[in-house]
Amino acid sequence: MLKFKEGVKGFVFDSSHVVVTKVFNRVLSAEESVLITEVINDSVLFEDEEVINEWFTVESKEELGVLEEVMDWVD
Repeated sequence: MLKFKEGVKGFVFDSSHVVVTKVFNRVLSAEESVLITEVINDSVLFEDEEVINEWFTVESKEELGVLEEVMDWVD
């Protein structure tokens, strides 16, 4: 199961280039989340670990890949 690394509260993931483009170290307000979602094109704003676990199929720490910057693997 994926969990945010300590201090990470969310991130923007560019699915076209398969990279994390922005890391947030605080919880965003609803208004900030809406604004960010409106201006990112081929990217997705992730703020919820449950949603992240639905989007990404990771079954071990070795499979984290680009998510290693923002996520930890927890058994």
